[in-house]
Amino acid sequence: MARPPLFILALVLISCAQPSPGASAGASSEVTNPPSSAPQASSSAPVSSAPPAAPTAPDPPAANLTPPGRETERRLWKALREDKLLAAHEAIVAQHLDAGVPSPLETQTVTLPGDRRAVLAYAPTPPMKPFLFVAAPDGSVVWSKERPLAGTRQIVTQMVLTPGPAGELAMLWCDIPTQIVALRRWAPDGVPLADFQVMEVDLCDAVTGLYWPGRGWLVVASQQGGARMQLFDERGARSFAPKGIELPWTARPSAPAALALDSDDSVMVLQVGERPKAGAFIPDRLLAMRYDAQGTPLWDAPIDLGTVDAAKPSAHVAVVGEPGKVHVTLSTRGPVANRVTLSSAGRIEVERGR
Repeated sequence: MARPPLFILALVLISCAQPSPGASAGASSEVTNPPSSAPQASSSAPVSSAPPAAPTAPDPPAANLTPPGRETERRLWKALREDKLLAAHEAIVAQHLDAGVPSPLETQTVTLPGDRRAVLAYAPTPPMKPFLFVAAPDGSVVWSKERPLAGTRQIVTQMVLTPGPAGELAMLWCDIPTQIVALRRWAPDGVPLADFQVMEVDLCDAVTGLYWPGRGWLVVASQQGGARMQLFDERGARSFAPKGIELPWTARPSAPAALALDSDDSVMVLQVGERPKAGAFIPDRLLAMRYDAQGTPLWDAPIDLGTVDAAKPSAHVAVVGEPGKVHVTLSTRGPVANRVTLSSAGRIEVERGR
């Protein structure tokens, strides 16, 4: 099946990530072209082979950096007033969405250096009309993007907001027309840096992303009962095979994976799927696998963490990583959530709530 042609203006792949010419700090300038479908660069300015330029903003104190291994905070709000930060900016969100603020409203929040917060707000069903803004500690808007997907056809099934290196902000999304998972990066002052093609997908029912400090963005896309993982480094290159690594289970397509770092060099991946047993499959199990930064499995087989609530197959499993372990909260068929600590050795150390 032929892919539609792609025309790139503000794209740098592999070797360079330069700000768009003429963009100014704090402006709402946006990338105006879709992500590349091949590892090549095209720009109205000469393309350099040098590494990405360092940001002009000073490095923040280490204590203000987003903790490694922590996923983006996702919330579903019945009303904007439920969150103080959103309520303070209700007027601009409502203006962007034309017909007012949808109910419910879905948000993703990322902590950035300097105690800033980036918020991606959108309707949970199409048309999603995403709106992105970065707020200072006092709640004032530092910069915003009324069209964070500007330059694409904006036919999107999933989006993930993540931090990036040196105070950058990034967003991953499943781009339906081009059948790819794409990545867009903004500098700390909101200037668009580049769009990238992370990996090809036929369909994309769920996508999850995690920024791995010093290594790049770990991305899992689920499609047609399978899920593939790719590590996309900070210079714009794929670390794994071109099509990623197939996860060792039959994934439920609508259930996003959960990602958490248990060390500087390893990550745990969890997802609802089917576990094979005696020639059959046991559905609705939460399965986990551990990988190193080269994509090599570090366990002999996936760890089965138990049965999850089949009525909530697309709910995000909450995970928090720390050295040597990952804390997991999952829904079960019973009335109480299970909280499990999974060690790097593959042992379930704590389990309660059944």
